[in-house]
Amino acid sequence: MPVVDASIAIKWFIEEADSPAAHRLLEAHAAGQMTLVAPDLLVYEVSNVLLHHPHFSVPEAQRSIERLYELELELIAPSVELVTAAIALAATKRVTFYDALYVQLAHHLELPFYTADRKLVVKLHDLPSVKSL
Repeated sequence: MPVVDASIAIKWFIEEADSPAAHRLLEAHAAGQMTLVAPDLLVYEVSNVLLHHPHFSVPEAQRSIERLYELELELIAPSVELVTAAIALAATKRVTFYDALYVQLAHHLELPFYTADRKLVVKLHDLPSVKSL
């Protein structure tokens, strides 16, 4: 059960360099081999990217988000403890709060965190739970 971020989820809808690897994670989830976990923030981030992507119309973005919900990811609403821990991590590691929230969720659940954001992986290289797609 890994925690995944929006940099991975967006590759399920927009073809990018790492999309095949992202699709393999999704296929394993769909086959019941693993459960993909994320903070509910993932929905907001993916929605925003699709809404502002030049090749997506509003109806296409809406359909994509409907499909995202159909994937039945385990979406978790952050607790106050998770949010305060993410604030501290973001300040310490100089990453966005959004990125820190994914990392802290993985830490809290004792799960690996997967991202396609290579710059984030470099910044968090000393955290063993952080994995590059």
